[in-house]
Amino acid sequence: MTGKTLTGFACSIPLTLALSGCLGDPALDFRVCGDAEVPGDVDALRISVLDPDMHEIHAAVLELVDADSGDVLDSIPLTTSIPSGTGLGWARVEALLEGVKVITFARRVADLDTQGSVDMPINLSCLGMSCPLGQTCVEESGEGKCKIAPNASDPPGC
Repeated sequence: MTGKTLTGFACSIPLTLALSGCLGDPALDFRVCGDAEVPGDVDALRISVLDPDMHEIHAAVLELVDADSGDVLDSIPLTTSIPSGTGLGWARVEALLEGVKVITFARRVADLDTQGSVDMPINLSCLGMSCPLGQTCVEESGEGKCKIAPNASDPPGC
């Protein structure tokens, strides 16, 4: 993913640069995995870091398919980073298809500035599911189920 650009971010800079330097916060790596395929199931990812009250601190969109040519720019699994903020918070990834949110996964993070990375599975069993605040869709026995959002160190992983 070297040289790709996150859009909709406070700064739009190549991913090869340290995004944490953009806003002065440490970075949080999002390791996105799962069975969703690019371009059929997903064509972009919206990643965000939220405060304890679920208000966005930082967010960015990573285009996985070139809108003009239809060329695949990146695929899942992938790793990308955005500034993390500090203290207790949340990490969330939303898989998008033609601008519409199709899959969401969220994790609770005890200490955003020291966490470093989070595993964020995007599974088709969660396609179209909408979970209540504080919950996320987790695949269990091949089915998507709304569960209390796991902590950063808890399963599922990538």
